[in-house]
Amino acid sequence: MNNGIFENGKEKKSGNQNAKREFSIIGFACAILLIINYGGTAGILFLYRRLAESGALPSGLFAPGSASLLILEAVLGYLIALPAASLLVRKTISGTVPAGNAAGPLTASGFELFCIAFFLAFAGSAFGDLIEGWFAKTEGISPSPVPDGAAGAVLYFVILCILIPVSEELFFRSVLGEALIAYGDVPAILIPALLSAFYHGNLTSFFVAFLEGMALGYVYVRTRRLIYPVLLRFALNLIAGFIPAVVVRWIGDIDALNELMGKFAEAFQSLSASTEPFNALLPELESSLSRIIVTELLNGLLAGIAFAGFILFMSYFGKLRLSRGTRRLEGKEIGDTVFLAPGIMLFLVLSITVIALSYSSFSADWFI
Repeated sequence: MNNGIFENGKEKKSGNQNAKREFSIIGFACAILLIINYGGTAGILFLYRRLAESGALPSGLFAPGSASLLILEAVLGYLIALPAASLLVRKTISGTVPAGNAAGPLTASGFELFCIAFFLAFAGSAFGDLIEGWFAKTEGISPSPVPDGAAGAVLYFVILCILIPVSEELFFRSVLGEALIAYGDVPAILIPALLSAFYHGNLTSFFVAFLEGMALGYVYVRTRRLIYPVLLRFALNLIAGFIPAVVVRWIGDIDALNELMGKFAEAFQSLSASTEPFNALLPELESSLSRIIVTELLNGLLAGIAFAGFILFMSYFGKLRLSRGTRRLEGKEIGDTVFLAPGIMLFLVLSITVIALSYSSFSADWFI
């Protein structure tokens, strides 16, 4: 009887050690993402800046918003870093599908899933903006805007709506999801969403990627088909990313337009007392009318989708189906096995450093 107890203890310890090794590999793979993507981009831009200062290369090649900078970030992040991380995980971890965790139909339609995922991303963005409001953000690392011209818009669309959904969902949902599915649906959804959040490099993107990733992860573990989270991510990036970015590019000075709309609201409120302020604004309002209409229509569309997603989320939350895995970790094992794994610890340290640098003036010295 004692021998059986000792054998079970040895088996459990061996299982925990194996699990810690797997989580460490996942952490090292995510660290590779950060090193190649952020470290590689910063290193290349720093080297380019020094060569441009010496006259060896033309200046302005990687200016913010340029197509060349967008291509550099896409190549390093999505054509090199993510495939390398995916290869490492697939070569060293083989997930095992537990009984009762087979693919199955979803109770929500594709449009309903899009609205729910949009609401979660919308909530994450709002919460992230609120948190960022506590920081005096300097001119640091920020997402590249749409490059000039039709070719720049096409390039931005291809990267944002095709390359990013395919590459990120392949790694965070499919590769990591399959590696973790033996631990159950919750770890296969939660851990990739959390790792994806840390990978994105700033607080707003952290909350967006985490909440959005929870919805996309649930869709993947229930269907076990990559096409569904990829299509959802395509729709999210198109509606919430590409279209607003193009509208802002077309508007030009969005701050000036917001200031004009604020003045219009004040003048309208005081219209009963005096028509002079309102009449003074009419020429400027007429010249900006098309931009105001498009902005308000876009804001109304985004808010409407988010509200519909909130209603659907509350409706479907009680219908979630989650399966338990065959290699469950409980209590203290979760902290010891997951968050104390060397690879995970390295990734968290690197990602927190990247996030901190994005809010410091130091990062501006590395980008042109």
